Amino acid sequence: SDWYEFREVGDALLSATTFEPTKTTNVIQEDSTTADDVEHNSLTLEDALKRVDAWKNRSSKPLPASVESTGALALALWRERESSSVRHPSIVQSECRMLYSTAIIRTINGLADPFQQNRSFASSVADICSQIGVPLWLVEVRHEATHNQMPSLSTLRNSAITLLNYLNSVYWDPLNQIRNQAAAQIRTCLDDYMNAVESEEAEERSVETSVVQSIARSPATYTRDEGFFDFGEDDSHEDKGGPIPPTRLGTNSNMFAVLMEEKKKKKPKAK
Repeated sequence: SDWYEFREVGDALLSATTFEPTKTTNVIQEDSTTADDVEHNSLTLEDALKRVDAWKNRSSKPLPASVESTGALALALWRERESSSVRHPSIVQSECRMLYSTAIIRTINGLADPFQQNRSFASSVADICSQIGVPLWLVEVRHEATHNQMPSLSTLRNSAITLLNYLNSVYWDPLNQIRNQAAAQIRTCLDDYMNAVESEEAEERSVETSVVQSIARSPATYTRDEGFFDFGEDDSHEDKGGPIPPTRLGTNSNMFAVLMEEKKKKKPKAK
């Protein structure tokens, strides 16, 4: 995938933080997406989740942990929202809590595991999370979901939203800034190149203009050896006898006089 697809999927996944749970109803809820939302981001959350699954299936390497965690947290939020309508009646509250718990546990573990590598002794998850800016109450939620009774649905929902905002601040936004900086540098290089080309063309036009003006001021005869024009008279061969050298037109004859000369009448052939 290219950068634009990658960023579009990221924006759609992060839009899950704006979802609010709705009350259960027996009527299919209408889509609340407005035209402004479609214009801002043409990829829906459901489409973004499918795109992440497609990346997993077609890639021989695992996805970045931040991308996979973003997808898992967004999926939990989306499934809770869908469970409030009759479109997915089989999704119950306990299943949503399980989805949330799994996504939160894997996200916090994925954030802490890289800092456990190349260490002579292991550090606690709480210590690592405090160093990288993850709120400690999320570590407690992870501990409860792992070893004790799963937290309430509202607590898990708030935890997922907080983690999505954290991933946006440490992963998605920095990537976007790097891309914008690279684009600005490329744009600057292109502008410098175009300015250099225009300056060179202007210099060439100035040289051509000065050459034409110089020729107009001092006419000269063109010679192959010297490479300039000189329209002055050349009397170097006058009164010296011998064969007349070729003229500038490449002929010893005055072509104008030849053309103007009347044609001689041909003598009739003797019968």
